Amino acid sequence: STLSPGPQSFSIGVWFKTSALTTEKILGFENIQGIPASAYDRQLYIGADHKLYYGICDVSVCVRTVHTLNTVNDGQWHFALVTQNTVGSNATITLNLDNGTPYVSNGAVAQVYGGWWKIGGQKANGWTQGADSFFTGSIGRVTIYNAALNASQAAQVLNSQYSPASITGTPSTTASGVINLSWPAAAGATNYLVKT
Repeated sequence: STLSPGPQSFSIGVWFKTSALTTEKILGFENIQGIPASAYDRQLYIGADHKLYYGICDVSVCVRTVHTLNTVNDGQWHFALVTQNTVGSNATITLNLDNGTPYVSNGAVAQVYGGWWKIGGQKANGWTQGADSFFTGSIGRVTIYNAALNASQAAQVLNSQYSPASITGTPSTTASGVINLSWPAAAGATNYLVKT
């Protein structure tokens, strides 16, 4: 809850799912903790066309966005990895959805102001296919990296993801009071964490 300078080179990883038919803001960097913010940038949201967008308001083009070709409001878990890199002469934004082909845009210097990462809403009015909104659905495992991931690091993150989908188990109790829990294996899962 401390005011932070807006990052310029960073990566964001986030799981989300929704079946909403409206614009849905997943997260962004805003200049106040409450609402409404007067400065909002570094936005990840689902547009009115149901595609996933990431955008900035850079010094030459406000708003500059990159977006998926497919819609994402199918009620399934999706993983997005965004990398904004302003180091060197090749400033880029990269958006990867579900470890597919990355979408890339050149020119990635975001607005300069102090603020906070805001998850689940709220300002996106005036952005490509955007509107002010609070997220209707589920958001899980948000990770904000304080540097832009390189290609090798991004691949490692993308290849290590597994859906946060709930697993429905079938408990049974043995005569000695031990509880056994079983469930069908989830595709791609290599381990499970069971909390009691």
